[in-house]
Amino acid sequence: MPAPRSREAPRFKGKYIKEFLDEFETLAKAAGISDKERCHYLARYCREDKKHFNHKRFVKSLQEYQEENWPELKKTLELSYPPEEEEFSVTVKVLNRFVVKT
Repeated sequence: MPAPRSREAPRFKGKYIKEFLDEFETLAKAAGISDKERCHYLARYCREDKKHFNHKRFVKSLQEYQEENWPELKKTLELSYPPEEEEFSVTVKVLNRFVVKT
């Protein structure tokens, strides 16, 4: 796997989740990284976007991440982010409001 900050590394900033996951999974397979390890490696390649939403923190908060369940984490991420042609539109302000209501 390339170092998270290297030029060759995949980066996720809230867009193109399927493309990112495909690239990440290809690299992980080539590096011989187990499904459990993929969960932890994935978080290293997630960044904050222009709206200051921290995707790394979001991934780490998911139950599937904490249980080290790669297949389910991948499914959850694909469901949590919009299709490739749409942008991620949730802001920190909106999420805070949701959490307070809940």
